[in-house]
Amino acid sequence: MGPEPPSRKAGSYAATAAVTLLLAVFFVRELYYVSYSSPTFDEAQYTAYGFSLLKTGDFRLANYKPDLVPLLSALPLLATRARLDTSDPHWKNAGASSDDLWQATLDFLHHNVLPADELLFYARLPIIFLALMLGLAVYDWSSRLYGRAAGLLSLLLFTTGPNMLAYGGLVTEDMAFTALSFLAVYAWYLYNREGGKAALAASGLFLGLALNAKYTAVLLLPSLAAYLLLELRLRRAAVPEVRSGLAALGTVFGLAALTLLAFYGFTHAGHYLGGLLETRSHINGGQMSYLNGRYSPTGFWDYFLYALLVKTPLPVLLLALLAAAVRIKEKSLLSRDGLYLAFFPALLLVSASFSNFNIGLRHVLPVYPFLFVFCGGALKLFKKKLSFIVPALLLLWQIKASAGVQPYFLTYFNELAGGPARGDEHLLDSNLDWGQDLKGLGRYLDREKVSDLILSYYGSTLPDYIGRPYQDLFSTIEPRSRHLDGLHPAREYLAVSATNLHGLYYKEFGKDIFYWLRGRKPKAVIGNNIRVYDVTSDAGAHEGLASVYFLAGYPARAVRECERALLLDPASRRTEFLLALVLLKTPATQKEGLKELREYLRVRGREVPAGLFNFMPSPFFRYRYYLAAGYAAEKLRGAGDPADADFMLRLGDLIKEEGARARAEAARRRTRPFL
Repeated sequence: MGPEPPSRKAGSYAATAAVTLLLAVFFVRELYYVSYSSPTFDEAQYTAYGFSLLKTGDFRLANYKPDLVPLLSALPLLATRARLDTSDPHWKNAGASSDDLWQATLDFLHHNVLPADELLFYARLPIIFLALMLGLAVYDWSSRLYGRAAGLLSLLLFTTGPNMLAYGGLVTEDMAFTALSFLAVYAWYLYNREGGKAALAASGLFLGLALNAKYTAVLLLPSLAAYLLLELRLRRAAVPEVRSGLAALGTVFGLAALTLLAFYGFTHAGHYLGGLLETRSHINGGQMSYLNGRYSPTGFWDYFLYALLVKTPLPVLLLALLAAAVRIKEKSLLSRDGLYLAFFPALLLVSASFSNFNIGLRHVLPVYPFLFVFCGGALKLFKKKLSFIVPALLLLWQIKASAGVQPYFLTYFNELAGGPARGDEHLLDSNLDWGQDLKGLGRYLDREKVSDLILSYYGSTLPDYIGRPYQDLFSTIEPRSRHLDGLHPAREYLAVSATNLHGLYYKEFGKDIFYWLRGRKPKAVIGNNIRVYDVTSDAGAHEGLASVYFLAGYPARAVRECERALLLDPASRRTEFLLALVLLKTPATQKEGLKELREYLRVRGREVPAGLFNFMPSPFFRYRYYLAAGYAAEKLRGAGDPADADFMLRLGDLIKEEGARARAEAARRRTRPFL
């Protein structure tokens, strides 16, 4: 062969420069993102477990998680001042108590020598580098199939993809599983197409790493076998070639097993199998899911299809349709290349769709790199110069969508869904609200000079992270202090995470726990997911807070909210009655509660408060209130005050009638997914 033509060499240099630029921009955006974001769910646990495992070789912080992501994320910390306190009682008891396990991981992140932000920044770096590797592989595969221009298109879709950016900088399994599963399939594709020991070894290595990144990677085993069957069928292979193919597959599986054992050793292999079985049991048990206003403890068959529809940028979906049109036109939709790009993502999507565990698009994240490569084929429709205007406009649209959501990548929803501002109408949890904007909330409160805060935060990090005292309202991790806001705040705000606002995981109270916020416009929405309300002068909001605290068994907070509501609206009948019930239900204040209730009856002329609790939409809430009111009636009867007897009899009848109705409705609705 002669020397490479100058035009081809120049094209190679230009492509290399473009790839470098796209990956560099991706890297810079990720650095800003990881610096801006608070710890999300599980990041403290992964980081602490990895560091503990590197330092001690002990699996007590594992919590049934594979080891790869924890170990990778902990590696940079070995070069820092980070410390592990093995004398901490929480660390010592972590293997026997889930509470101690969580507390040990939170202590590691938030009470280390290294500040939490700095520690987490270093821990997130290896995940970013895995994402960069994935980007290179996406470009390479697409270039091999369709040419350099298509490779650059696929890479641009990857580097601007909000979901790639969202999970490409977090210490979780999702990006690692996505990158390594794609690399395992791609290496197997290269081996079957071109042969070579390097591709065979790479496939085995990446398969083993993927299996140790996330247990879902077991789906790669039947996928690689299916790809081999495809190859043998297309080649109409004879017996010797079949044996050779099976030997190659066995070699890949053997290398994967050796890679896995390199992490665990033969003595700890049972730890991996135990985690796999525990994860399967957890998934089969299900978890409360939310889809487009619906709730279910066992998930929805269309959950992931819907999530892909509303969380994938529209330019990607349109390019995928154009690429499919190309393959249909060429009658290559079911070709070797097409099936390699489709089989594993399809198997993953089907498996996830029929599971009981629907909490986030991230569980099918590996679909995306295969989709980006597939989209590269759309360029075949645009061979004339002017025809490239269409893909150019689609790519500009993609870039605009990506830039518009920075740095709130997790909250991205496309135009079909109404954008990020309406994301909570469609999906919750890690699709929108994963605890990532606590720092953003802190910055906003500082700018607003807020004196008092009531916080309902969804996330697994310490809400104390915002650096100010607050009155807690069912945050996922409760604060160690039981702070109460003052009765005369200069400026008091209520902040509620989207997942909590919809009551997704409030099994006892149902989705109506924040019914009293309906119709109230938030003063601000932090990062598209934390709603902030000014309740400084809002008596109704404080009455709603008092109701929730009372029913949840937090009397001190309920009393504070009643007193604050009465300061703002002294004539509120419901608040007066609620305060009496709160005091009466608390042993230390029963006498005071009895006095307050008598005073309420005296002032109100002992009138029957008909429909007193009808403002509560949840029958379970109303039933709980009627139980409390019935208890109050019994206490007043027992006091023997004839002046209250007539009122108590009438109130008793009301309680009996309304309480029975509410109890029956609550029992009926408990057969449904949610109240």
